[in-house]
Amino acid sequence: MKRLLFSIIIYFFLSNLVFARNIILQNDINKNININKNTKRIEEFFSFFCPYCYNLEYQYQFNYFLRNKYSNQSIINSYHVNISDSYLEKILSKAWIIAKELHIENKVLIPIYTNIQEKKYIKNFSTLKNIFIKNSKIQSKIYDMYWNSISIEIRLKQEYDIIKKFHIIKIPTIYINQKYLLELNDIYQLPKKKFLEKQTRSINFLLKKI
Repeated sequence: MKRLLFSIIIYFFLSNLVFARNIILQNDINKNININKNTKRIEEFFSFFCPYCYNLEYQYQFNYFLRNKYSNQSIINSYHVNISDSYLEKILSKAWIIAKELHIENKVLIPIYTNIQEKKYIKNFSTLKNIFIKNSKIQSKIYDMYWNSISIEIRLKQEYDIIKKFHIIKIPTIYINQKYLLELNDIYQLPKKKFLEKQTRSINFLLKKI
């Protein structure tokens, strides 16, 4: 009986320790970004060239999970990070903004990943547009209208400035309330249900810490 009680105590201690390690507080972020303390926020940073980001979506559908579970209680933003400042990364960032404007992220996210990392099909504006309109089912002229929109260019610049202020050094990265960094070290290690349950506990806890 004593051994059982001791094992239970150790289990809960280790569980809390693991949970605590999943949360990293970054104090400096408030110095660079203005925060509305009454607004709960979730910011996701990723790249279509990042294998870990691809797996996060392919295995866990994490972007959809965030928007589906937290959009009613939080502002959720997902930013495509231009790692090497290449032409292709720039147009991918712009296409992602268009996807967000049209609320069709789920339709184009995995197809773009696949055609960047596996099929190597997307190499320029034309091939990116082909994949985008094929999977989103929008008309070519609608895509071009958004692509040539001044408001999209303005938003592209705004998002670029936001990414710089966050000092992103690795991806995927998730910030909660613009100051708490969510660790995602369990990619490849946990099945989908357990991974999302673990992230839910962490996010719920951090969203309360405004």
